[in-house]
Amino acid sequence: WRDMVVLHPAPRPVAERWARQFALAGIPLEASRGGFYDSPEVADLVNLARILDNPRQDLPLLGVLRSPLAGFSPDDLAVLRVAAGRGLLWHGVLALQSQPVPSPAPLQSGPEWTDLAGKARQKILWFLGRFKVWRRLAREGSIASCLERAMVDTGFEAWLRAQPRADARLGNVRLLLRIARQFDRFQRHGVFRFIQHLEAEAETGAEREGVPAVAIDTVRLLSIHHSKGLEFPLVVVAGLGRKFNDGELKEEWLVDESWGLCPPVVP
Repeated sequence: WRDMVVLHPAPRPVAERWARQFALAGIPLEASRGGFYDSPEVADLVNLARILDNPRQDLPLLGVLRSPLAGFSPDDLAVLRVAAGRGLLWHGVLALQSQPVPSPAPLQSGPEWTDLAGKARQKILWFLGRFKVWRRLAREGSIASCLERAMVDTGFEAWLRAQPRADARLGNVRLLLRIARQFDRFQRHGVFRFIQHLEAEAETGAEREGVPAVAIDTVRLLSIHHSKGLEFPLVVVAGLGRKFNDGELKEEWLVDESWGLCPPVVP
């Protein structure tokens, strides 16, 4: 299988779909799911850093609660949403911490809802107990030690070891911790500056490549840009039926090789 490669103009959007189809056909496929910051394990830890700085952010908080760092189920999140009402999810966390959640108006209060709400409340209490410790470490110590403590408390590394592509996933996490240690050594500006540093690195196009998985006998799905010509005995070029991307023609200013900067002219 490793003698074969599928080249695609833009593999990232189709990687999951291709992986599912190859699995149905019984063919092993190694497909890049994106760059370093797109990998789920890195995104989980970056989201944790975001809420350590400010927990009143719905998307990072939701990402952490749904991740292996907290292990909330969709039912738990539904209870949390009811507790939050129209407010922020963090308000729901605090409300669920202090008292049980009444059932939503359309539903009859019963043992099923009480059981769901009770389980969600126990998870909230567990999470908040750890969260307070992590937040204190982030403020008083280093960011890297804080993230490492969170991984130990939640068994995050053990969970990664049980997942497919475990070596690549662990490599991504270790790379993020190395970035955090470098930042701790030279910056010492706190979690907020660390998040700004990561976002600036991604926005300026300096995003790091994810750690590749250990070479195994699989077909690889690569972008045409990342391939190196004749390195594979068998090459399938896919996606040639896609339309050209003419999105730039809708921009306010165009850049032309002959005419230079071209602004729109309204008659």
